[in-house]
Amino acid sequence: MIDETPREHLQRWEIRDRPPLKQWSKGRVTLLGDAAHPTSPYAAYGAGMSIEDGYFLARELQAVEMSDTAAVKAALQRYEERRKPHTAQVTEQAFFNGRIFHHTPRFLRPLRDLIFDHTLFCRRSSATPLPATSLSNLRKSTITR
Repeated sequence: MIDETPREHLQRWEIRDRPPLKQWSKGRVTLLGDAAHPTSPYAAYGAGMSIEDGYFLARELQAVEMSDTAAVKAALQRYEERRKPHTAQVTEQAFFNGRIFHHTPRFLRPLRDLIFDHTLFCRRSSATPLPATSLSNLRKSTITR
């Protein structure tokens, strides 16, 4: 299909990664999803984290009187502090996956694919405490304040 597409209709762009932001919130405004922690496009990490962000942000704001600016600021900071370790780890994992999949020299790709297809490497590289972290955060968010 690519060979049959006229060259003037093709586009190429590099995937750019950037380090996580130090602060997502300012006053009564916060960021979530890719705006807070842009992620390389692997395994729908960005989509999953955006959904989680929305959930945890809603949980923090649910218990707050929205007219109380100090309480809103504190809730946004709690949301941010809860999410930062998890999103940083997922972002790093996506970057790692991208390096392996797209920067392996051509002559090593069959070996890479053999390892991924026939060993536990992929399972181990993704066997991080991420599910445990998410479950822990869910339990914390359901505690009545």
